[in-house]
Amino acid sequence: MFITARKLSLIILSCLLLTLSTAAKSAVLQLNDIDWPPYFFPGKQPQPGIGKAVLTHCIRQLGYNFRYNNLPIKRTHYYMQTGELDITVYSYQKAREDAVIFGKEPLFISSYGFAVRADSAIQINTLEDLTPLRFGHLAGLAHTSELNEKLEQLKLKQQVIESYDLNTTLHQLISTPTGIDITANSRETLQWRIKSLGLADKISVLDYILADKPYYVAVSKHSTSINNPQQFISQIDACIVELKQNGFYQHIAEQYGVNLL
Repeated sequence: MFITARKLSLIILSCLLLTLSTAAKSAVLQLNDIDWPPYFFPGKQPQPGIGKAVLTHCIRQLGYNFRYNNLPIKRTHYYMQTGELDITVYSYQKAREDAVIFGKEPLFISSYGFAVRADSAIQINTLEDLTPLRFGHLAGLAHTSELNEKLEQLKLKQQVIESYDLNTTLHQLISTPTGIDITANSRETLQWRIKSLGLADKISVLDYILADKPYYVAVSKHSTSINNPQQFISQIDACIVELKQNGFYQHIAEQYGVNLL
């Protein structure tokens, strides 16, 4: 059978694209792993966490090999900018669009709030209530824009104390003398960590909710393992939507005592 030059070119191109796709899926995707209960538990713990379980399921469904790397928040940001990490989970910030492509379907939505010493009598009704307080900041953690503005004011008065571990931050609340008066994080994370440390009688999570923050799967624009990041992220989004619709997602969440739908 006679094959025209055009048909031969199309065949060669199709084979090349198939080869590239296969090669990409044989690459090992690098994901960050983080101690972020109840969404992520690092390493090979009995419970991976809600977000990690869903993300793992979706990447496996797409046929990729992958590896989780336990990294601090600041290094995660740097590696996403350089492409040493392929995938992470981020709240949306416009400034991050230079380095990553965000998904459109939230992997989960977390309420954002404050924790204080149980016997402190501190109450937060507006961010102005933070003015006289010493704030414990977890390095690299992205707060809301409103809280970031307030923290810039507190930094000028040296009222922001930074740490690199949430356990350290929480213990600063109950140290004698106390190192900080208040800290902020996902309320679900604060509640989980306080309970796991046996500090439920010493640290309280306030009722005040600063914001409900959606978190998305994000792909590094400098990834060398994902040939088409936009297509990849669309496939991940479609998988998350399907898991929410078929009951798998809520089944996972219920294992952690959380209702995320």
